[in-house]
Amino acid sequence: MSGRRESRGGGREDDRKLVAPGRDRDAGGDDEDDGRRDRMPGCLGLFAGWKKRHATTSARTGRVAAAPPPPPQPRAKELKEVPARSEDQEHPVETLPAVIEAQELPAEIESLIVSKIPSIYDRWSLQRVCGRWRSAALNCERAPLPLIVNADYTLSNYFAEGADCVPQKMNQLVEHPASHPSTCLGSLDNWIVIGYEAEFDPQENLHPIHDECCLVQPIKGGIVDLASPCSSRCRGRSSSLQVEDWDGTFSYSQPARAYRLRLQKVSLCRSHGCANFKIAGLASQGAQNHIIFCTPECKVWTISSAGFITMGSDIQFFQEKLFVLGGNQTDLFMIDFGPHMCLFPTVSRVRRCAAIDPLILNDTIQQKNLVQSEEHLLLVVRYLTLNWDQLVAVRVFQFDTDSRTWTEKQSIGSMTILISLSSSECFDASDRKEIKSDHIYFLDIFARSFCR
Repeated sequence: MSGRRESRGGGREDDRKLVAPGRDRDAGGDDEDDGRRDRMPGCLGLFAGWKKRHATTSARTGRVAAAPPPPPQPRAKELKEVPARSEDQEHPVETLPAVIEAQELPAEIESLIVSKIPSIYDRWSLQRVCGRWRSAALNCERAPLPLIVNADYTLSNYFAEGADCVPQKMNQLVEHPASHPSTCLGSLDNWIVIGYEAEFDPQENLHPIHDECCLVQPIKGGIVDLASPCSSRCRGRSSSLQVEDWDGTFSYSQPARAYRLRLQKVSLCRSHGCANFKIAGLASQGAQNHIIFCTPECKVWTISSAGFITMGSDIQFFQEKLFVLGGNQTDLFMIDFGPHMCLFPTVSRVRRCAAIDPLILNDTIQQKNLVQSEEHLLLVVRYLTLNWDQLVAVRVFQFDTDSRTWTEKQSIGSMTILISLSSSECFDASDRKEIKSDHIYFLDIFARSFCR
């Protein structure tokens, strides 16, 4: 018969006919007739037969063709059951849960993970993952390491030595044109204050002045314009106060009269009763030194003058009050603001708090800096050689606001102090691998890498 041949096992089977699995191939001639009717002529018949051979079990060999592999499935987020280590293997050990969903992590675990990330850059990247990690990064009680702005306007994650100190660039939205020199004047959290210098005219000014000033978020790229340090207003409201426990007055005007200022340092304070900043700065106008105030809403700066504001003064906000290291760094003064500081700066009280009389070392120069910690106001005194190139000694004093006295500290414990061009801060360094506790890091113009 045509279409039939002897099989190796001696049986006669139709090599074109394919029988579904589990079906009796000796069911009768009706099946054979149905197979003939189902055949298609020409190429279509060959294709149909090939498709059946690869889709069903062959009646001749009984083999099942391998089915095509299933599409890849997404891997489940799970943790395999792993036995915990035990020093004594005779006792049974507990195992971890088989599956842990990422959405079910407790808030305490998320906060712990965020607290182990010291870089403000890395925390900003974590905030962009999802809403849960953004909330965890923003609500973490342990703050990241302070933001450091280098002289070339790069940012440092850490200020300890190592590979992690690779500088990071600012956001591309923050422009620094070469023809418009700029200076970093201060910082708080992830905000910095930048002053832009005007074109220098030696016939009008002794030093270059700043004609623009703004608050900048160097990582996110946010920019808030502040009042210009150069103003041509000729009308202003002036007032003065008697400085308590000191022979002199404190005068200020707001809005300020015509001025052309060069900013030296800016200190920021975020008030509990106001969403915006209090901004205070040290500035000079010719040979005169001033303390200036403003808020982001103010159109002009408030300029103050007093006999204790001298060259080398330092300022620092503490408990929403501004403390001034004045009188050639020999006295500490306190400036208290009125209740409407959010709208415009007003001064309600000025007081001399205490004298500063640290030990004098021969053939040395003293450089003093006010530093704010969580609970105390600190004073760091550096003893440098006469040519400012070597550090001889460092002393730290703590101010008591009740008794108005200074107490020297022999150790700062688990704390670390950073004094840089952009900030002076004291913070907890326990469990930090990037920095050392009971150390002071100097990154300002007086010393590049001194460390105590």
